[in-house]
Amino acid sequence: MARIHGRGQENSLNKWLLRCFKVSSLRFLKKEQGQKAITALKAMKTRVAA
Repeated sequence: MARIHGRGQENSLNKWLLRCFKVSSLRFLKKEQGQKAITALKAMKTRVAA
């Protein structure tokens, strides 16, 4: 699987945040949303590694 680096990675994250949490950037997440986002990202990482 190809790795995304730099600005492309940040853009991908922001698109995912907008789709799932209705915020355009990490800095706009509230604490509760941030915790959910971290949990979801960890799950994605685990699925990719498997």
